[in-house]
Amino acid sequence: MCKIRKYFDQKLISLIVYDFDGVITDNKVIVNENGNESVTVSRGDGTGVKMIREDLKIKQVIISTEKNQVVSKRAEKLRIDFLQGVDDKQIVLENYCTKHNISLKNVLFIGNDLNDYDAMKICGFSACPMDAESEIRDFVDLIIPVNGGCGVIRELYRLLAKTEDTNENKQNAGIISSIKKGLVYAIIPARSGSKGVKDKNIRALDGYPMIAYTIAAAKLSKSIDRIIVSTDSEKYAEIAKKYGAEVPILRPDEISRDKSSDVEFMLHIINWLYNNERVLPEFFVHLRPTNPLRDSDIIDDAVAQMKLNDSATSLRSAHSSKFTPHKWFIKNKDGYFDTVISELSLDDANNPRQDFPDIFIPDGYVDVLKTGFIIENQKIHGDKMIAFVLPDSIDIDSKDDIDKLEKIIKDSNSNAYKYLKNNHWG
Repeated sequence: MCKIRKYFDQKLISLIVYDFDGVITDNKVIVNENGNESVTVSRGDGTGVKMIREDLKIKQVIISTEKNQVVSKRAEKLRIDFLQGVDDKQIVLENYCTKHNISLKNVLFIGNDLNDYDAMKICGFSACPMDAESEIRDFVDLIIPVNGGCGVIRELYRLLAKTEDTNENKQNAGIISSIKKGLVYAIIPARSGSKGVKDKNIRALDGYPMIAYTIAAAKLSKSIDRIIVSTDSEKYAEIAKKYGAEVPILRPDEISRDKSSDVEFMLHIINWLYNNERVLPEFFVHLRPTNPLRDSDIIDDAVAQMKLNDSATSLRSAHSSKFTPHKWFIKNKDGYFDTVISELSLDDANNPRQDFPDIFIPDGYVDVLKTGFIIENQKIHGDKMIAFVLPDSIDIDSKDDIDKLEKIIKDSNSNAYKYLKNNHWG
């Protein structure tokens, strides 16, 4: 899902026009000592062009202001038409469409900068990469969720291909309308295959699997209406169900890897809930199993703060750090130190700690996410994140963390721990 202002049906598109710099490339030029230029492109775009041509049967052309061999060689490699050295893209596009008997209302123009603006405005459809200039992003019909040079055409193919079978673009409005105001679900991610601590999400902690503590805290919350665990493991799913959570669907392997992002499993569960139940919560309370000693009252406070702030895009918990990266160094390739904060000089970094702003470390205690924001932006946090500052807590990342927690858990005031004990589960 991405930012869409108009329904896209690939059957209505007869021609796709690509700007070169900033769409097919990342808008940077590498110049060697002889003045020869080179650029960076995505191999995935080659696949995208081929599939758009062969699967969707849509004609494609590059229209570029630049005139050099970089453009022509890439176009020849992609086997698409190219027009370069163009000063007025609007006139050239009109002439090209007349020559090929294509209506402008059936043209999709992908651009990124102001020199594309006039040509884009006369087309039936317009789109841009995620890092396009703001003046372009403000009016286009579609913002493709990758930066220029990072597979824009490959991602465009995915979006266009989906319209044929799933009408995903039409569904976005339906998904948003299915959100029930005030409804709150807990989402507990529990991927198997942890490498730091094997199976840490179900590691026994005073006789109970670690994930049980998070499920218990969610059950004790007065704000949470339903508890869902997102996992790729049948074993983890059975454990989660035993302690009172639901696992409506297993997470696919391709979004359960070390480098998989949180937004991937969030979109996965959102899509499942919409497709199968047609009801979505207004908020998801994101609770990681690796911070087991939660207080349900703090969870409720976080949800309450989020509900009171309409402009917030998310809430994240964090604790204050006694260290500051403003005073830290990195070692450069020449063997010298540079500052971590590039705006500071090495002498600036020697200033007293009190000269620098307070630093906060996200701790996984509780995040509150807005379902509508996730659907519309394909992000989970956004730029207006409520700062929910808590005391330091133990977030399990090593065997030492588990040993430390084992020593203090019986004396803790965790109501989740007391809940598990009182219910005699184990």
